[in-house]
Amino acid sequence: VGVDRVPLGYYTVKHRVERMIEDSGIGATIQRTTQFHDLVLSVVSGAAKLPVLPVPAGVSVQPVDSGEVAGR
Repeated sequence: VGVDRVPLGYYTVKHRVERMIEDSGIGATIQRTTQFHDLVLSVVSGAAKLPVLPVPAGVSVQPVDSGEVAGR
């Protein structure tokens, strides 16, 4: 979600690879999803060991269950 609008190297390359797949003519579906619950849980669980948990202002998250994505 939004990979074409985020100016970070990881997302720039990810978007470039999406374009390469689309241009290849191979039948493929590219499904952009938000972060998975599992990933968010592991990040928060690790950060919970810290005395404080910084959260940048204006950041919102909307994780998705990996089972829902796999079902599509």
